[in-house]
Amino acid sequence: MFNSKCIEAGMNHYVKEMLMGDKVSLGLDIHYYRPIENKLLQEYLKAVDALTVNEENRLRRKIVEQEIQ
Repeated sequence: MFNSKCIEAGMNHYVKEMLMGDKVSLGLDIHYYRPIENKLLQEYLKAVDALTVNEENRLRRKIVEQEIQ
């Protein structure tokens, strides 16, 4: 489920695999690819709504969007 939701959200493949802890599929990239924490966060935020059961994040984003309009 996590994998599917991350793919559907367009999360970076390497970041997704790192968050899943899948070292085998990353091959040598696990040793050489070190994204900054902000990059990991930005990629995770792409999928956070699809990964959480709680509506709080979606509702908060809706309020912010309405305030901007």
